[in-house]
Amino acid sequence: MTTSPNSGATPPTSVTKRVFLVLFGMLQITLAAGLIVGWPAIAGSMLVALPGEGGAGLTLDQTTQLYGTAASVNYISPLFLGLILDRMGPRTCSAVSNATVAIGCMIFASASQFSSYAIGICLVAFGGPGVQTSLIHLGNLFPSRRFFVMGMVAETICLSFAVLPLLDVVWENTPPEFSFRWTFGILAVTVAVSALFSVLLWTDTPYEAEDDSEKPKRSGSEDFGETTPKEGIDGGDGLRLQDLSFKKQLTSGVYIRIGIFFVVTSFWANFYIATVTTELGDQHRFNQAKQHDLESWLGFIDAGAIIFAPLSG
Repeated sequence: MTTSPNSGATPPTSVTKRVFLVLFGMLQITLAAGLIVGWPAIAGSMLVALPGEGGAGLTLDQTTQLYGTAASVNYISPLFLGLILDRMGPRTCSAVSNATVAIGCMIFASASQFSSYAIGICLVAFGGPGVQTSLIHLGNLFPSRRFFVMGMVAETICLSFAVLPLLDVVWENTPPEFSFRWTFGILAVTVAVSALFSVLLWTDTPYEAEDDSEKPKRSGSEDFGETTPKEGIDGGDGLRLQDLSFKKQLTSGVYIRIGIFFVVTSFWANFYIATVTTELGDQHRFNQAKQHDLESWLGFIDAGAIIFAPLSG
């Protein structure tokens, strides 16, 4: 695969290799991109179980605090990982994001204090979005089905929602010696290997899209993602946001407004995930076993959204 300073990476000529790259990208996203959404499945089981039973020995209040902090980090992280993607390309962004998730899982697996658990799960949440966004360009491997492939790759994050529920099922059906530390340790090693493959497989620039410059356009149409010279201006200098220096991008009104939007969103978009454990227990309508089953099913239901990916693409 070759690249030039003025163009993206040249896609492989082999259709088999293109399909492999797309499938591997989907696997990477499944393993690491949206782990935090499956939190309810473990919040009321392995995290609150006693250490002698293979659990972490946390309280429900502590698990809620952990999720609330991690969710905020998760929504803010694209603002930083996106800068890595812009400046260093898909290979570096993917490797850094996967490595961050792997380190977070390892810290979480070896934690003994609340602060250590917080650092670990926040790293997991921080790296997740970068795993997904660094691979959106794989849609360019199939120009005639670009948005279909792009949609499939992006929506694979739904499968990631089921990873923690699946780990919980494994944990519940193994002896106490196979503690939550083993489950997160194995996940950490798996994602670390994925980070290594990011270095080996992905390119430093996105795959080059089909050149549509000579194709006829409908009247008044514009390229997707393009802005007019007056859009995204910082200080009225007539430049698009992506044409500004790094410092000006970071301090531009557009970037600050987006940052505020994500900060606000982080406090309500997935609020139900943080509170479902408490809400199910408040009315005392279910025994503990039934309540945990409902929490686990929430993760699998969220993952079921993947069936709509082909339609959106």
